[in-house]
Amino acid sequence: MQKIDYKKQLKELYRPSAKRIDIVNVPKMNFLMVEGTGIPGSGEYTSAVEALYSVAYTLKFMIKKREGGVDYGVMPLEGLWWAEDMTDFVNDNKSNWIWTMMIMQPELITKTLAKTAIKQVAEKKLLPALAKIKFESFSEGRCAQTLHIGPFSKEGPTIECVHAHIWQNSAKLAGKHHEIYLTDIRRATLKLENNYPATNGLIRRPSLQHTLSPLLWGLGCWLTPIAQPSWVFATFPLPFFNIFLQASHCPPATPMLIRHSAQLYQRCHCQPSRCEPLAFLV
Repeated sequence: MQKIDYKKQLKELYRPSAKRIDIVNVPKMNFLMVEGTGIPGSGEYTSAVEALYSVAYTLKFMIKKREGGVDYGVMPLEGLWWAEDMTDFVNDNKSNWIWTMMIMQPELITKTLAKTAIKQVAEKKLLPALAKIKFESFSEGRCAQTLHIGPFSKEGPTIECVHAHIWQNSAKLAGKHHEIYLTDIRRATLKLENNYPATNGLIRRPSLQHTLSPLLWGLGCWLTPIAQPSWVFATFPLPFFNIFLQASHCPPATPMLIRHSAQLYQRCHCQPSRCEPLAFLV
């Protein structure tokens, strides 16, 4: 029987280094997905994770048992995180967070097979989230990523460094914050720390190259109020200041966001460019 280690085949995407931030090109792949809202570790979240793993392992054994079967390891759980109002992340309003939990599926798996697996699991287990599972393609393209070591409640500085790397390379943030849990999150959930899984994982964020001239981009970045936020307000009216932020692909400024940006800059241990901290809020 043929054995395939997809994490090894896709090591550029699933075996990152914690010592550096890498730029990778993530191709279109198929995923089992469940969408939800609220706190990590909540009942809705736990139900979604359990349903995804149940269907993923059912698919694995369906492929293994058929004629000319293939034995492969189930891929790790992944999560996309965002919010309608991104200040909910700044203020830690977890109840307003939106997430998509997902598990990558090899090309051997089709939508028809996924539907069959969902039906088989439903006959054995009562899992409300089974009805929410989708089989869809997902592509991110150019991304920056690194390995986060430690509980996800402490991932802030790692995220800041990934965003800093994107901005230092004349790019802007795109897509959604992406986490890949390299160990079984169900076991990590047994020891939640502040409602976050206590496990190592990969932090990834898509990026896009700036289309404006480096001069205009740099001008907008240097107007970002890092060292002296009060000086910017004393010198430029906020609407005028936002014109430059918009031109340089920085998010619009508010007094609260600008104060938070200065705090992020002081904490980030990767020595980000002057415009990076506002990127954290996108």
